[in-house]
Amino acid sequence: YPMMNIGGSTMTSAMRRKWVSIMTILVMVFTLVTPTFGNPKEVSAATPTDIQDHWAYTYILRGIQLGFINGYPDGTFLPDNPVSRAEFAKMVNAALGNTGTASTTFSDVPGFEWFYQDVSKAVAATYVAGYDDGTFLPNKAISRQEAAVMIARIVPSYGTTSNLSVYSDGNRVADWAAEYVRKVVGKGYLGAYDDGLLHPEDSLTRAQTAKIICSILDKETIVKNFTTIKDDETVKKNTLYANTVTLSKDLGEGEVDFSNCTLLGGLVVSGGGS
Repeated sequence: YPMMNIGGSTMTSAMRRKWVSIMTILVMVFTLVTPTFGNPKEVSAATPTDIQDHWAYTYILRGIQLGFINGYPDGTFLPDNPVSRAEFAKMVNAALGNTGTASTTFSDVPGFEWFYQDVSKAVAATYVAGYDDGTFLPNKAISRQEAAVMIARIVPSYGTTSNLSVYSDGNRVADWAAEYVRKVVGKGYLGAYDDGLLHPEDSLTRAQTAKIICSILDKETIVKNFTTIKDDETVKKNTLYANTVTLSKDLGEGEVDFSNCTLLGGLVVSGGGS
């Protein structure tokens, strides 16, 4: 139409073309200045508001970027809050990428809970165990010595031990945890506070968890993919296999040697020799 009526006034064709041009420019400008929010993963990777001056800043930020820890919807991370047993399992699974699952009989880990899948993965990887009464206590804050037991079952640690008597509270480490704490302290994943004490019974914090897992990812040789070994006289050393390792039937009478390795996904032997 040669004429347009806008707001009660008449607009000519020339005016209309000018109006359209102005609107086009405005649309382009708003397109340039409107923020792009991206997908949920990108949004959750934003730096939390409460870690800027924290000693674990770099570990927390890296953990968020790698996707094994998350901040809260209000933009905080709460680095000094304790980690529950279920949260710890979830963080470890996310960092290592282990996918195997096993049925669980814990009375307090029902299938509808958010943590069921991660507890199932941790059970399959054999780095967690429940209590004598058949519970797992998923929401209980994990202690530093409990975390040490799980870590020692995950990482290759043969031959690495520490003398806990050098810490004045070393005698506070429970008997059931002592062997594992010695290994994890020897590996450098758990250490003393500024006061020189281990604090084995204290709750592990979110910040400490971020540091430990980052250190494991840096120091250990980790194979996340499913592995098939076909070659005779294969030697694997000091390696953490997050998922299933299969010895191919092509090995025949051949040999494979695993030295100081952990196989979280188990070992499958497909025929072959004795």
